[in-house]
Amino acid sequence: GFKELEAAGWEVKCIEISEAAEYPDQIRAMAAEDYAVMFTMFDELSQVALDLSDELAEKYPDLHVFMLDTYMEHDKTNCSSVSVDPFESSFVAGFIAANVTEKDIVGWIGHKDILKIQRFRDGYIAGVNYADKDVEVVAAFTGAPKDPIKGQETARAMIQNNDIDLIYQTNYLGGPGVIAACAEANIKCIGVDSWQGDIDPCVFWSAVKPMNIAVVSLANKYLEGAEFKTSIDFNLKSGGAVYDKRDE
Repeated sequence: GFKELEAAGWEVKCIEISEAAEYPDQIRAMAAEDYAVMFTMFDELSQVALDLSDELAEKYPDLHVFMLDTYMEHDKTNCSSVSVDPFESSFVAGFIAANVTEKDIVGWIGHKDILKIQRFRDGYIAGVNYADKDVEVVAAFTGAPKDPIKGQETARAMIQNNDIDLIYQTNYLGGPGVIAACAEANIKCIGVDSWQGDIDPCVFWSAVKPMNIAVVSLANKYLEGAEFKTSIDFNLKSGGAVYDKRDE
């Protein structure tokens, strides 16, 4: 999304922050450089932006902060929680899984038991049920969104304890571990967020989350002088794809 904006003539600056202690200073520094809009990614960083929202509103009244991939509720008018709902792409993934599996049970692995990840699971289950009510979904949380070893161990245990031939992984940075376990067990895997078919051939489908649509749309609406709600949701009707055409 940011590359699209840059190609369209926007000046774009991206900062990757490695330490949580740096969050406040980096947000202040970005605001001080007089950027029109700021995007934060994930709840931890977005919470800091919320904590600083009154200070930012006073010093930089034209700045709007879009907090991507969060469902956080708040009343700060200079900040918007932006969710790109994964339910629809997960529904399609479930439909695909139920039609591809040769078993009567398929797997799903996420990281934390929170709303955002529940939407992946629930969409997947709904898609499986829509395609074939006789196919069961076995689900597990790793509790470790950044740990591929934990992802691999969880997937190995699921494969060992259930007669499955397919797992849909929504395990963030721990996802490659789930994919590795599927590859070593010679079963299929469904990737998430972006196209993951390049990680291993066992990934035959990816449930895409069109964050680029949200980024480009919000930036252009800001340029048009739009006012924004404190919570904004993007879904299939917003124009984003829910799968990659390379998987067709």
